[in-house]
Amino acid sequence: MKVLSITATNAENYVRITVSNGRIGILSSSDPFKVESIILNNVYEKESELGVSKIVKVPNFMDFEMYVDGEFSCI
Repeated sequence: MKVLSITATNAENYVRITVSNGRIGILSSSDPFKVESIILNNVYEKESELGVSKIVKVPNFMDFEMYVDGEFSCI
């Protein structure tokens, strides 16, 4: 079995991603391995006068935690 190991020397070109399962979305922060916000599917603020509803960002209500190689990385 081959093991792939990647080491980053700086985070200058770091591109954050969003992970979702269709019900809960996790938007990563510009800091590696940090969560900026959690987004729930079909939860919106009341639409504005222009007819556009806003996505509601929610607190870490489910106590999400991320571990990398067994070490705590973020909330």
